[in-house]
Amino acid sequence: MSDGLDMAVYREAFLSESAEYLQGIVDALLTLESDPEDLEPVEAVFRAAHSLKGMSATMGYERTASLTHTMESLMDTVRKREQPVTGDLIDLVLRATDTLRELINDEASGGCEIDPELMVQELREHTDIARSAAAAAAAAPPVEVAAPAGGVTLKVTIEPSCQLASVRAYMVLKRLRQLGEVLSTSPSEVDIDEGQFDGSFTVTVGTDRPGAKLVDAVTQITDVASAEVVGEGGTAAAASTPQAAAVDVAPEPDGSAAVDVDVAAAPEPAAVPASPARPAPDRDAAFGRAEKAVPKLADTQTVRIALTHLDTMVDVMGELVIARSRLENIAERLDLRDLNDAVSEVHRISAELQREVMATRMVPVGNIFNRFPRMVRDLARDLGKDVSFEVDGLDIELDRTVLDEIVEPLVHLLRNSIDHGLEPAADRVAAGKPERGIVRLSAARERDRALVTVADDGRGMDVERIWSAACDRGMVAASQRSEFTDDEVLLLTCTPGFSTAAQATKVSGRGVGMDVVRAKVEQLGGVLTIRSRPGSGTEFVLALPLTLAIIQALLVRSSGQIYAIPLGAVTEVLAYDDLPIETVDLHPVLTLRDGRVVQLDTLDAVVGVGEEATSPLRSRNVVLLEWGESARAIGVDELVGRQEIVIKPLAGMFAGVTGLSGATVLGDGSVALILDPRALFASVEGPR
Repeated sequence: MSDGLDMAVYREAFLSESAEYLQGIVDALLTLESDPEDLEPVEAVFRAAHSLKGMSATMGYERTASLTHTMESLMDTVRKREQPVTGDLIDLVLRATDTLRELINDEASGGCEIDPELMVQELREHTDIARSAAAAAAAAPPVEVAAPAGGVTLKVTIEPSCQLASVRAYMVLKRLRQLGEVLSTSPSEVDIDEGQFDGSFTVTVGTDRPGAKLVDAVTQITDVASAEVVGEGGTAAAASTPQAAAVDVAPEPDGSAAVDVDVAAAPEPAAVPASPARPAPDRDAAFGRAEKAVPKLADTQTVRIALTHLDTMVDVMGELVIARSRLENIAERLDLRDLNDAVSEVHRISAELQREVMATRMVPVGNIFNRFPRMVRDLARDLGKDVSFEVDGLDIELDRTVLDEIVEPLVHLLRNSIDHGLEPAADRVAAGKPERGIVRLSAARERDRALVTVADDGRGMDVERIWSAACDRGMVAASQRSEFTDDEVLLLTCTPGFSTAAQATKVSGRGVGMDVVRAKVEQLGGVLTIRSRPGSGTEFVLALPLTLAIIQALLVRSSGQIYAIPLGAVTEVLAYDDLPIETVDLHPVLTLRDGRVVQLDTLDAVVGVGEEATSPLRSRNVVLLEWGESARAIGVDELVGRQEIVIKPLAGMFAGVTGLSGATVLGDGSVALILDPRALFASVEGPR
């Protein structure tokens, strides 16, 4: 810049804000594709492109500013109804957004490798064609069109506390003009503009939209107290005709974005309308988009903090938790009233501080889920499949580290569901299914874990075919089939190089992906479960820890060593003397109240500490653990108590020890080893 100001100091803020604007453009384009006649998404794209243009020009990124200016011009033709919204147009602007993302990174890093000229030229050509067609239409002799004989009449009431009722009324009329033609108002528009009304007015709109759609659009405007349909006329496009499509949008209790749509066949119009025909309303359900106003790009005030600062805060908080435990240990030993009171206050304050610090790292899964509608759309178009993508549980929170790590596994699972899981349309119809397949991505909370699920309603997985392929590869012996449940057979697909696809495609079929998914999930301390029903679909469930830093644990002692067991894996603690213990194949087993029989081992035997400690008979307590679909009983000498612990990585000398995931420092300064339930179960179960 000419004044010599160093813009590098603003680069990080620019990159962060531009990423939000780019995501906003993608979201708005996908919403626009589901309802091409709604101008609100067009305005959102226009605003985001305009903001990016200004920011880029300020930073001196001229190539980025030029491309965003051209995108603005193209979207202006859509806003002015000079060209229809088509799949090809959406594809073009999405490709321009991809180029824009690469261009921003290139210019911000000082590079000059990305040349946007070809994309700029393509955008200009589409803009010029649209404007030329609009100019030709304007120059053509006017066609006599009969004015609508009626329309939908709404009664709109502005909040009594609103200071600028006329401004709100103007916004209502502007919004309704995006959905049709404002035929009349009472009082007149002049009186409304001048505020000469008592807070309520009626407006008649000539539109092909149902009255419920108009009411929904109006009530989303700030300070509108109510809106109701008070009359519907008899125009050909009147919303009161029984053939009109009714769209029922209601939030699910679990945060679902699903849309219930009832569509009845409409009669063929007498003449081709001047504007493009609206697509079938059931497209609103595709890609998990409910019919709603496009959210603003930034509706809350936030402070941007580098992740390194958050990591440091968590580390310091971990040290504070250790120091707090030590202080509590000292207070308990000295038994001084004043000291105990002070320690209790420190515990309360530090616990509150800990919750707040951990909350800063918790991020809604929607932050990564919103990346996938675009990917699913593009992949479905490439494969020629009609896919409805549904997303649920966007408000479920996970640690940012966990969230970032599961992006790649989710990409693999979604691609496999669309390519392998969903059948071609002809096969679905032959099987009595609708042509449109469903892929569902959801998140839910279960105790101290988050369950992220990818499901489809496709052909399902053939368990016997998978077993046969595993036998052919020497992974298992055919005689072992009775030892494996169907779910365990399905997990064989997670073996590197395993595939049952007859032919590899550009998406999948080379035996890669599922092994990456399982390895990543288990690396995070989670569990992958696969469920499938032939002809009905497949479900992949990722059970993930909410955080990787500070966890609740049960402390136990065995052979003088204290171990920490993550509380999420502990189902019950039992006294050894009261248990119905039997022996099966010379190994102790425990019969639970629900009739299940679980294997019983000592903790020493599981972790391989001391050969003499191989019998559970000397154990005084039994801890019942559950992990995924498995359950095990572990005998321990003593229960120390429940405590919050800070996970520390193990040194290299412990690399060969099974069943351990880390260590923690206790209040008395001693070190406790943290058991890894996943590896613990594998070591107990042993190879088949």
